Amino acid sequence: TPAALAARLDEAPDSGRPALTAAERPARLPLSPAQQRLWLLERMGEGGATYTIPVALRLTGTLDRAALRGALHDLVARHESLRTLFPEDADGPYQRVLTAAETDVPFHEAPVGERPAADPAHAFDLTREIPIRAALHTLSDHRSVLVLTLHHIAADGWSMGPLSRDLSVAYA
Repeated sequence: TPAALAARLDEAPDSGRPALTAAERPARLPLSPAQQRLWLLERMGEGGATYTIPVALRLTGTLDRAALRGALHDLVARHESLRTLFPEDADGPYQRVLTAAETDVPFHEAPVGERPAADPAHAFDLTREIPIRAALHTLSDHRSVLVLTLHHIAADGWSMGPLSRDLSVAYA
């Protein structure tokens, strides 16, 4: 039973595994195999909007735009994958993690009845753009939709829950 198993866990000998600790990063961060695949597809012109993840968040009530922008900045400050560029040099592609101070989430908005200038289907330039952008669609004085578009090189379906939750907490 679960209760019997829990009691036995206290009796288990130490597994001998070392504790996880932060390691010093190399000067040049390589791409993971999954990142290499996505990077290559983008470089070949095969990616486009195929590997973007749009997330629409319905916002109700009086919107504090400054707080929303601050929450987006907090989100990228907390999640370095959202502030990573993927440039290339003579040795190939690598990860360049920007500091939070170097990062600003592209944020486009339009008044009621107009479309934002940002196109969620627009491809990212992973060598120069962070893999997240935001578009605010204002529907009325008290109703808006925030569309976050993320590149799959930095996020996946499992990431959306924690990212949405972190954004909500930062905004609150």
